[in-house]
Amino acid sequence: SYSHLTYLTAYCKAHHPIEFMTASLRLSHDKLDPNEEIQKIVRECAELGIRVKPPTLLKPCVTFTEFDKTIYFGFSNIKGIGEAKAEELVKCFDSPPQTWYEALCQSCHLSKTLIVNSIKAGVFSYLKVPCRKMLDDYTNIQLLSGKETEFLRENWMVYSDFATLFQAVKGEAQTKRKEKVQAICDFIIK
Repeated sequence: SYSHLTYLTAYCKAHHPIEFMTASLRLSHDKLDPNEEIQKIVRECAELGIRVKPPTLLKPCVTFTEFDKTIYFGFSNIKGIGEAKAEELVKCFDSPPQTWYEALCQSCHLSKTLIVNSIKAGVFSYLKVPCRKMLDDYTNIQLLSGKETEFLRENWMVYSDFATLFQAVKGEAQTKRKEKVQAICDFIIK
């Protein structure tokens, strides 16, 4: 039976290499050292001419997935993000945001660890905004209260930019929070 399994594995690898390598990457989390196994498989993919790309919202997936003859890392493969958080990220962005403004407003309610690790992994890099700015903006958005964040998330499509959006958020904020909201707005706009 071991010989039969070896034959089937070799056949799959020879005739369906992308599917085989995608499955191998998905199963790598069961290995003793998953990171080492992933690196080994990614090197082997390069030798076979198979492209492996980092996670991106342009091709959202929870785990390793093949799109157009390219294997993409899934969101659950980002350090500190499990499958449940990865699914939450996929659900949050039913279509890829076209601007950082849109991405920030849609994700403001998600956990800081999820978004920060996603930014560092390059999930939003296609938006062509420097990583440092994305991290700073998200950190500042987290300073909003729950009610302010909810308003921002529900109403961002009505406003064309951060300045007008934050004026509306400031209007909804309690009197003692208006200065804080303005400071957050000033930091993000600069």
